[in-house]
Amino acid sequence: VAAVGLLVISRAGGEELRDLLAELRQLAESQKERIDAYEAIAAKRAEAEGPDGPLPPRKLQGAMTYSGSYTPADDPEIMTHIWLLLCGVLAMFMQAGFAMIETGVYRTKNTQAILIKNLAAALASVLGWWTTGYSLAYSGPFAGSFKANKVLGYEAFAGHHFMISGQDGQVTPSSRMLAWFITWAFCSAATAIAIAGVGERIHFVGSLIFSYIFSGFIYPLVVAATW
Repeated sequence: VAAVGLLVISRAGGEELRDLLAELRQLAESQKERIDAYEAIAAKRAEAEGPDGPLPPRKLQGAMTYSGSYTPADDPEIMTHIWLLLCGVLAMFMQAGFAMIETGVYRTKNTQAILIKNLAAALASVLGWWTTGYSLAYSGPFAGSFKANKVLGYEAFAGHHFMISGQDGQVTPSSRMLAWFITWAFCSAATAIAIAGVGERIHFVGSLIFSYIFSGFIYPLVVAATW
């Protein structure tokens, strides 16, 4: 840039150079005036708002308060939740193992399709287990140690009763959310096993439909009858 400037100056005549300097001086003065105006506006705003400090809470944030208390008696339940979450995550890694087995068994050209199929099947099993599967398999109502209708539950469709509403209006999560997660991990593993034998023999959309039906209806029927 400096070299170009020197070249321009060397080629420009004396009159042209004076005109160029005058234009630059005028431009610099106008920019300084604009900066001074912006600084004046900023100073007025700072004076009106006062010194910097913590912002007041939003209306929603201020209206919602949580008064739950923690005691050492809750430690066993907390450790149980952590342990079950860890077990669920480890069970989810079975999906990676099934994917590796299938890619080793089937032809190389279908490797990408097999991996996508397994991932999509796991997502479809989430939807099926959340909408109907968990409710049919594990929810009540119960009559003693058995379901009231002797067959299936119907109290937790689409996550119903996963949250508990207190008399003070507060909504807190229940242990059913944890139970849903750990049981879905095993449901997804069963789904992966079921569709492993139809690789290269079923369309992608068909595998998604089967995964949803298996997770939402077939697997829950077996679970409700045996567990």
